Amino acid sequence: MKGGTVEDCRITDNRLVDYAQNGGGVAFEQGSKGVVRRTIIDGNNVNYGGDYGYGGGIYTPGGGVVENCLIVSNTATWGGGFYLDGSIWATNCTIVGNSGSGAGIYGYNSGWKSSRFVNLILRPRDGLAISGSATTNGVDTMFSHCSIEAISQTSKGVICEFPEVNGNTHALPEFVDAAAGDYRQTMHSPLRRAGLYAPWMHFAADLDGRKRASGGMVDIGCYQRPSGGLRLLVR
Repeated sequence: MKGGTVEDCRITDNRLVDYAQNGGGVAFEQGSKGVVRRTIIDGNNVNYGGDYGYGGGIYTPGGGVVENCLIVSNTATWGGGFYLDGSIWATNCTIVGNSGSGAGIYGYNSGWKSSRFVNLILRPRDGLAISGSATTNGVDTMFSHCSIEAISQTSKGVICEFPEVNGNTHALPEFVDAAAGDYRQTMHSPLRRAGLYAPWMHFAADLDGRKRASGGMVDIGCYQRPSGGLRLLVR
């Protein structure tokens, strides 16, 4: 994907078996200006006989924007959710149930450290949420207001804890019914109204098409839980 916009789509059940192919759901090109928005990327598999396979959900050599997407149940040898050979910008995505080394996000070398991740839910099915071929020291500066497992990254092969800084939290999301594929959050989820608000969100929509921000507040993840509102009883 070199440019353009993929919006309100579902990309599912792709199988890549050719060594020259990467990105089961989406493959950005180097320097891509492409945008993927309000899209479900699920059930894709990139595995060349178990030794290679990059980016079950998304692959980028550097470039691309991903907003308000659900990236779930993808598999790759490296990077079940994302494989980054360069930087990317991802906002308000739910990245759950993916498998591989760096089951959530795998970064190659150091180019990926200029990426920016905001308001993500990052919970892999197995493996670590964050991993890389180079040290992952300092990657917490790339993440803001994300829900990430405490033990979630490797630094030169040593497993270490992801710190709760920059609004990031270890708090678990409370999904309505993850087993049934419903990754909307309950009314009592600790991730409601816990995201980082930006003015452009006032005009944006979540994966359901609802208003992305409510009263200047935004939820973490791809779905915005509607406000319960105020009910008055007049007698």
